[in-house]
Amino acid sequence: MTLGRLLRGLCVLFLAVMFMVAGCTVTAAWFVWRGLSRMQIVVEPAAVKEAMNYWVTETLQKGDRESKIQVIEYLGQAGPAVKDFVPLLTGLIEDDDEDAAVRAAAENALKKIDQHQEL
Repeated sequence: MTLGRLLRGLCVLFLAVMFMVAGCTVTAAWFVWRGLSRMQIVVEPAAVKEAMNYWVTETLQKGDRESKIQVIEYLGQAGPAVKDFVPLLTGLIEDDDEDAAVRAAAENALKKIDQHQEL
């Protein structure tokens, strides 16, 4: 057997293996795509509310000054929907160790929440 025939045979074998690998990859990708396209992800509103409540509470209790102010401003814009957070906002106002800007933002948010409730 000459070296040329051996190399030609190896090239043919290599190409055959590459086509098999490519075919397997395409087939696997198709099965993954088909499976993912059939999945239905359901997001429960209660779970979203619970996660948001946790995030807001953690931020107001343990967050830095800027984070607290940002969350407080969002609460003020939300109106009566955030009435569950009124005790936390009141607690921030009454906490003498809390930053003055945070306390002022909490007072402003409570006023906005009360205004929304009156409308």
